[in-house]
Amino acid sequence: PRVWQRLAQVGRQTRETLADLPGWQLVGPVDAGSAISALRAASGQDIPATRARLLDEYGIVTTAGAINRAPREMTEPLLRISPHVDCTPDDLAQLRKALLALTS
Repeated sequence: PRVWQRLAQVGRQTRETLADLPGWQLVGPVDAGSAISALRAASGQDIPATRARLLDEYGIVTTAGAINRAPREMTEPLLRISPHVDCTPDDLAQLRKALLALTS
């Protein structure tokens, strides 16, 4: 139960950090009870390319969620963020900074 509680806390921190990120739109509520978050490209970003650049240039692991993963629910690809239980506010700040740099 402590791990699940911590993951929910990390997810909320992630969504709060990314909720107002220029060029991106948070999918779902900030207070969702999960560590997993998703971002929609609001400025035409290529999700798979962004995922690859986050890894190659910043060492940040994310997932590019393709439409075929859930074709009845998804209408566009999403950038999936799944932070680990030991994720820190500094880690999230680094993610935000990297996404801002890649969106500019």
